[in-house]
Amino acid sequence: MPTGWYLLWFDEASPAALKPESLRSISSGTELFACQVEEHSMCSTAAHWVDGGERWFVAHDSEDGLTSLEVIGSPPAALEPIRAKQMALQQGVTDVDYVFDVPLALAETFVGFRHDGAFDDADGEMFTVLAPR
Repeated sequence: MPTGWYLLWFDEASPAALKPESLRSISSGTELFACQVEEHSMCSTAAHWVDGGERWFVAHDSEDGLTSLEVIGSPPAALEPIRAKQMALQQGVTDVDYVFDVPLALAETFVGFRHDGAFDDADGEMFTVLAPR
């Protein structure tokens, strides 16, 4: 990515690589951010792992309510203005899920990537498709 981060994108709902035991191993000796997005059920998550340990996890599941937001660990200060903005937008609205964006916007503040963002300024091929052996 132009921000210096590497991006792994899985085209499946819950890949094994995003399970805690995998993230623990993958993040050993480094730092990573993990996101999951399921737009059909309006569930989103973001997590930050450093050297095999999860620092924070933020999740939204619309089945728990449009304002549901689970926060575990010590999220960065960037969470509060994002949460406040999306909760204000959600106030009195039932036909749009604004809180869904909270975990995604939080991760985007660090890595500069969002799954539904534009890539018009990328030079050449930005992605390489990897396939299992």
